[in-house]
Amino acid sequence: MVVTIGRAKAKQRGQRRKLDRLCKEIRHISDRAFIHTDEIMEHFHVPYDPSIQSTKIHGRIKTGFCRAWIGETERLIAQKPETLSFCKIVGIIDMPYLWESQIIIFYDNDYYNNFWDR
Repeated sequence: MVVTIGRAKAKQRGQRRKLDRLCKEIRHISDRAFIHTDEIMEHFHVPYDPSIQSTKIHGRIKTGFCRAWIGETERLIAQKPETLSFCKIVGIIDMPYLWESQIIIFYDNDYYNNFWDR
């Protein structure tokens, strides 16, 4: 008879440090926004490695990411240029796949309305 002892989950080290770095990168999204206003949209993905969606990441870290992502979306809404005829900003948090989250800036009304039909 063979007894197999399962491996315990390895710890994910440096979670707070990784979150701080991720939040710093998220804050730089607003520096790159509103550059391509002649196109129909701009979109920004999570600017870091996909470890944020790991099962080993503590819930507080994921909450911190969500707060930073929503905060950056609010910052972009506040920075929205008033010279644009149409501009909608949407922050999407994909649960449980946080790595797939996006911030989308729409510059075309028809594209914005048809985007949600997909």
